[in-house]
Amino acid sequence: MNHSFIITEHKHHFIGASMEDNKLQDLLIEEPRKENELYVGEVYLGCVQRVLTNIRAAFIECKPGVTGYLALKEGQRLKVGEEVMVQVAKAKVRSKQPVLRQRIEMVGRFLILYFYDDASLGKTEPAVQISQKITKDSLRQELRKIGEKQMTIPGMTVILRTSIQYAKPEWVQAEFELLYKKLETIRKNKDYRVKFSLLSPRQGDIKNYLLSQKPGNFHEILTDSKEVYDEISSYLLPEEKITFYEDSYPLEAKYSLKHQISKAFSSHVWLKSGGSLMIEGTEALWVIDVNTQKAVLGKKDKEETFFKLNQEAAIEIAKQIRIRELSGIILIDFIGMDQPEHERELLRILKEECSKDPVQTTVVDITKLGLVEMTRMKLRKPIVSYPFLKED
Repeated sequence: MNHSFIITEHKHHFIGASMEDNKLQDLLIEEPRKENELYVGEVYLGCVQRVLTNIRAAFIECKPGVTGYLALKEGQRLKVGEEVMVQVAKAKVRSKQPVLRQRIEMVGRFLILYFYDDASLGKTEPAVQISQKITKDSLRQELRKIGEKQMTIPGMTVILRTSIQYAKPEWVQAEFELLYKKLETIRKNKDYRVKFSLLSPRQGDIKNYLLSQKPGNFHEILTDSKEVYDEISSYLLPEEKITFYEDSYPLEAKYSLKHQISKAFSSHVWLKSGGSLMIEGTEALWVIDVNTQKAVLGKKDKEETFFKLNQEAAIEIAKQIRIRELSGIILIDFIGMDQPEHERELLRILKEECSKDPVQTTVVDITKLGLVEMTRMKLRKPIVSYPFLKED
């Protein structure tokens, strides 16, 4: 199976597309920076605009007239007009303001380093955390020793990401030094900057995505942007390669990107078996309905037919959630089955497919009404927020 990652520019937006055998699997949209927007990963020296003690929250003005929501810890007190360093954790979604945090973090491929500017909010002793996806006890113990060697900095926490189990020691050491230098620069600059200063720019969704991948996961990385080529070349491992695409035939046309992306705007998705999905969104949640359509024609064993159709739907649903950037509460109405073991296997398949998602996704359970309930962290705007990507 050929696994490629394509990066191209369309109407001043960079598009990152993960492809398996030329079929779209993941999609990332990076919009040009706007002065009145806050972007995930940016660090600001903001000013407290308003404090809501009843819900332990504050609104922090990061730019003149541009605010974000900050949840306060129990007992934490902020005053209006006070300057506070914050990082954008979640982008603005519809009418909801951006979410801020006082935990300042730098994300790498193998490590995440973070600290709290207000020491009372975090631990004073160095700490090591290990990805929950690494389940082998012996490996966790070995990795903890690696992390503890780095942790001599008070108040700093290092998270060992899943991909660290594939890393060479020198890669980890080099990345630690780079991330630590970035955090130290932010800490030092804060004391010399005025309010509303941008202390650290966004890293970018495409870069974050590539850093979340297992080393060597892509057979090829292609871009027709010299700017992107130069940036990505600077942080790829020696074993990895990016190619600058210079052919006269457009890169997006070679992979039919526009056509494949346009499909993600349709509420209707056909399955190979003849069944289909209906995907509809509201302000509060997303609903996905699995329909039999033509899948049952001529089939005698309905239970087995429904089971196979649901399995196919589960795999496609996990992919559609990633491509469309669905988030929040997601309810799935699979076709009803009589055998409990079929329901358990279906949930297992859905969880396995969702575990491939770099964004935190949780499959909860089947409700009494027979709906599968799941949640996905809100990090980026859904694809429907970019109507210019839809083909005419």
